[in-house]
Amino acid sequence: MNLSTLKYDNELLEFWGIDKNLIHMPEIVSSSQYYGDFGIPDWIMEKLHDSPKTVLRDLVKRNLPIQGCLGDQSASMVGQLAYKPGAAKCTYGTGCFLLYNTGTKKLISQHGALTTLAFWFPHLQEYGGQKPELSKPHFALEGSVAVAGAVVQWLRDNLRLIDKSEDVGPIASTVPDSGGVVFVPAFSGLFAPYWDPDARATIMGMSQFTTASHIARAAVEGVCFQARAILKAMSSDAFGEGSKDRDFLEEISDVTYEKSPLSVLAVDGGMSRSNEVMQIQADILGPCVKVRRSPTAECTALGAAIAANMAFKDVNERPLWKDLHDVKKWVFYNGMEKNEQISPEAHPNLKIFRSQSDDAERRKHWKYWEVAVERSKGWLKDIEGEHEQVLENFQ
Repeated sequence: MNLSTLKYDNELLEFWGIDKNLIHMPEIVSSSQYYGDFGIPDWIMEKLHDSPKTVLRDLVKRNLPIQGCLGDQSASMVGQLAYKPGAAKCTYGTGCFLLYNTGTKKLISQHGALTTLAFWFPHLQEYGGQKPELSKPHFALEGSVAVAGAVVQWLRDNLRLIDKSEDVGPIASTVPDSGGVVFVPAFSGLFAPYWDPDARATIMGMSQFTTASHIARAAVEGVCFQARAILKAMSSDAFGEGSKDRDFLEEISDVTYEKSPLSVLAVDGGMSRSNEVMQIQADILGPCVKVRRSPTAECTALGAAIAANMAFKDVNERPLWKDLHDVKKWVFYNGMEKNEQISPEAHPNLKIFRSQSDDAERRKHWKYWEVAVERSKGWLKDIEGEHEQVLENFQ
């Protein structure tokens, strides 16, 4: 898709040898509109057993509308209520995925991030009568970490340092730092912002005093350092390339959730459930960015529900929330006004983590990380290149 036209890109179609006259291409539509009713083709129904067939037939009879369509990470961004320019979210799953909202402006990254469509809610009415741009397509910078939760599984299953995944936070927090150990978890190469498929995982800086706790902490830090590297790239784009665009700067300065761009990283996903891991992330990011764990455990599902809800053109037909303010009111305040007191028990998952790290120590550890990353790069290329050279010399 061409991000400027929101239509199929003719150059790419030609590159892949796709003839639109021979293939009926599906229409590219928004993230939130009526697409049709839920239905099951007859040929599928014929292959089903009686029990599921009965359930599906009942669903088909209800004329259930399908009217929300978001990618996994875009849905998570919407579920994190990161609607506004400058908002950033990070989902910690098997990998780690960050999105930075650039509003209605497409920023072409010069620092290793990707430009993507975040969401498009064409029927979203301007709440407060001030935000007509909310119904326009919104874009984002995207960055991915190949290995996040997977490194925890590796510690558990391969090294057997922990009995279960939830133990990684507590064991990592038993030491104040990694003891000089740096773990680059590039099991399948490095993604954003490094983009090196030939990089491989390395553990550096070990000594005879290194313990399992140091290695566990270094593994967690390896994920968190990559998240910082991506956020650093995104902020460089926002304040570099984005600074040339007056409209983008005006959108950024109009953020109402926070006073400055990238002051909050909204987090969700499996690893985010660990208070210890999120504190390590906050310490690595530093005092300028606080880490906020969503009160909603399933942000992706919430984002999909918001997309479906906002597809109704008539506000009065929307079954759950009237507008985005209404969503925030219920997600964060249980339907109460913002200035009303809310019991912490109402949102056990919600927590804000602030950096407790020393500036000098943080800079030193970041330097260690940068050195380790450089040494992990090109591993396969260098090794295979030397192997081929040996064969040539032998022949």
